[in-house]
Amino acid sequence: MKPPKTRQAIEAYLAARPQENAFLCAEFVEALAPTSYSSIARALAALVRAGVLIKVGYGAYVRAAVEEDNGKRFVYPACSDQTYTRELLVKLGISPGTDSVTRAYNENRSTQVPAWLAYDVGRSRIVRKIGFGKRVLQYERSRR
Repeated sequence: MKPPKTRQAIEAYLAARPQENAFLCAEFVEALAPTSYSSIARALAALVRAGVLIKVGYGAYVRAAVEEDNGKRFVYPACSDQTYTRELLVKLGISPGTDSVTRAYNENRSTQVPAWLAYDVGRSRIVRKIGFGKRVLQYERSRR
């Protein structure tokens, strides 16, 4: 019996986790252990071209949603940016907290609604750029 191809193995991995929206390349490398990193990267690139996934950073992928309007194809993340960025940070081993501006709004100390995407990452040294389009995650560092 022939072993499953890398792309089909990744699609099976995605189908087995319907509640997850964000994935790291390292997850696929670990799950498909004897498969080479380069073949996994090629399969992920093919899935991005097919509109199954969106690349949102170095080694970070999100499930995609596709719409067609007047013959044009629009691909965008299937979940909100807050959902997939929080999920990616947790998978990277960082516990994301609420940033100071959102905290001030939630505590009624400010009436300004935050217009950007930010998380308090504590003393973490993360500098990875995560985002889609112009909406990029910003990091706030506190002394937690």
